[in-house]
Amino acid sequence: PHPNSPGQGTWRHICGQNYAAVLRFFHFNPDGSVAWTRKVTRHLELSKDGNEFTGTASIEVFDADDRLVTAHCATETAKRFG
Repeated sequence: PHPNSPGQGTWRHICGQNYAAVLRFFHFNPDGSVAWTRKVTRHLELSKDGNEFTGTASIEVFDADDRLVTAHCATETAKRFG
């Protein structure tokens, strides 16, 4: 799967330093029809200074008929640099 597929999504503030995002990425066949989609649901918590975050993500892959094919989970951390 190509990681740079087109997608769309929404972010929302939950409370305090907590945010949630749901993103959907679309993968296409050579003829332009949808091959499969990937839904990523993220929950993030920013540090008080806003320079770091930790989070969890669930990744679900759906076939062209929107049937769940596989699911994964991940954790993530980030720190601003520079």
